[in-house]
Amino acid sequence: MKDEKILHSFVDGTSDLIQSIKKDGTVEYVNPTWLKTLQYKEEELVNVKLRDFVFPGYLRRSEEAISRVLRGAIISDYVSTFVSKEGNPIQVEGRLFPIYRGKKIVAAAGIFQNINEQNRILDELRHEQARVEFLLDLMTHDLTNINQEIISTIEVALYSPDLPTNLENLLRESLNEVERGSNLISNVKKLLRIAKRAPRMFLCDLGESLLAAKEIVEKSFLHKVMILETNLEPGLYNVTADEYLIEVFKSLLHNAMKFDTRARVQIEVEVESMPHTPFIKIQVKDHGPGIVDIEKSAIFDQLSHRRDSARGLGLGLTLTKHVLENYGGYIRVEDRIEGLPAEGANFILILRRSTEDISNKGGNQ
Repeated sequence: MKDEKILHSFVDGTSDLIQSIKKDGTVEYVNPTWLKTLQYKEEELVNVKLRDFVFPGYLRRSEEAISRVLRGAIISDYVSTFVSKEGNPIQVEGRLFPIYRGKKIVAAAGIFQNINEQNRILDELRHEQARVEFLLDLMTHDLTNINQEIISTIEVALYSPDLPTNLENLLRESLNEVERGSNLISNVKKLLRIAKRAPRMFLCDLGESLLAAKEIVEKSFLHKVMILETNLEPGLYNVTADEYLIEVFKSLLHNAMKFDTRARVQIEVEVESMPHTPFIKIQVKDHGPGIVDIEKSAIFDQLSHRRDSARGLGLGLTLTKHVLENYGGYIRVEDRIEGLPAEGANFILILRRSTEDISNKGGNQ
């Protein structure tokens, strides 16, 4: 008796809609929340059947689901739309299960959540997301054009033969800052594209991606020489990735070139298989100013942290992190020489190796 009172208290007090439907489609029982939500009085249930409160577009599906339950099935992903007595639609989700008396199934019970408010909020979020994406697309497009005009103007001015040295240095510094802004806008656009779509993966040669990134980065630093030492060559390792794999190496090589003040920039890229796992470990080591411990995790999450980093890495490493996570990969940063951050950084990437023949790949960078 005590257990029955507890059960009744739970059923009467829950915010879920609870019902049981007999084999002839009539209502056997509903709880107070069901009555209040669908705007019925208890005495009106005598004549209420399934077709009276299920939206017509869901009626056949609901009848089939209840028929299955009356044969012993349990349905845990039931979704439907009910209609109140006043004609208001109520979207619900929940589960259906049989009620037994002895060994005989006598009714189909259901416990549902009213998801009207949840769906309303989701619709508002989708609307706002679309609005924000439109504004960001508009802003990044216009800013890209503005920056390109500024870059072109500064480059023309730098060709002037009578340009004073102090003014030339000022213009070159300005050009670097505008280019940095352009890279930031480009990374934002790439992050938006990654967030908006499911990744389209294909087989990639890790060595080819590194060499392609090296060639692109070298063109951005004509006054420096990249000394790349690596055991990673084309044909050694394949990974399942997409067109953004090059961006991962571009970001790491670009940062190494940018923050190392020497004319000859030394970078080591070491790759090894991780024993007894399908993963490979990639270490990208630079000889720049390094990254202090307090910034080692924040540099990968510039969307959440506003930190005036000594290296000013912007969104490049945030993009790298998101790309690798899409591949099921991982990135972290350590000191090139443990305990001596000023001696350079060591970026460690973990990627799943693909054993598929590289000649069968569906695309490449």
